[in-house]
Amino acid sequence: MVGHMPPGPASDRPGPLLGAQPDRRGPPPELLRDRRGPPPPRADGDAPYHFILADQDFTVLLGAGVYRPGAPLPEAARRDARPVQVNGKVAAYISPEGVLTPSKEEQQYLDAMYDALWAGVSGAALLARAFNEMSAQLAQSHEDLQASHRTISAQAEQLRELSVRDALTGLHNRRYFDEQAASLYRHAVRYQRSFSVVIADIDFFKRINDQHTHATGDAVPRQAGWPQPCLFAGSLNL
Repeated sequence: MVGHMPPGPASDRPGPLLGAQPDRRGPPPELLRDRRGPPPPRADGDAPYHFILADQDFTVLLGAGVYRPGAPLPEAARRDARPVQVNGKVAAYISPEGVLTPSKEEQQYLDAMYDALWAGVSGAALLARAFNEMSAQLAQSHEDLQASHRTISAQAEQLRELSVRDALTGLHNRRYFDEQAASLYRHAVRYQRSFSVVIADIDFFKRINDQHTHATGDAVPRQAGWPQPCLFAGSLNL
């Protein structure tokens, strides 16, 4: 009969009859996949980021584990919430508040970054400590050098005084006289000014030593020279 398929295997069955309409009903409903559902979960079983969603009346729709759905969104979270507009009207609010849940690979990367930062901070702390110790050592060395310089300067001044002072009377000696006389002479020549030199002598000084001992002879020039700072002890070959 027309419209009936002969028995036999499916491979032997003829195609649809001429003029027959194709079956547009599609596959059975149980084979259809609901494409409106959530995307498949991550390999580690958790989403990369949770956020808080509230409706236009600030009623929590998604609390992200922070707020209970159906509860009003607190004022602190409302200030940071961003409106979601549909056709020019606010349909919902999204708060940037949330919980970051990195994946295993992301957590490993964060751990590596943390270790690197910790190593950098530790290295910087060690470097700062070494720099501070070096600075303290340099400061101490500088202070020691300054103290040594002051000591050397004081000793040099003492040696200078010993070299131009008479040990018996404390008056300046012949070396100091020659230096000062040469300086005064140059000054007089430069500015066309005159200067004078007064020479004093103790008469019969040898008789004092012979008659009153050398101890008395030492006391006489000390008494004659003190406290006249302009006097010089010694002899001049004129």
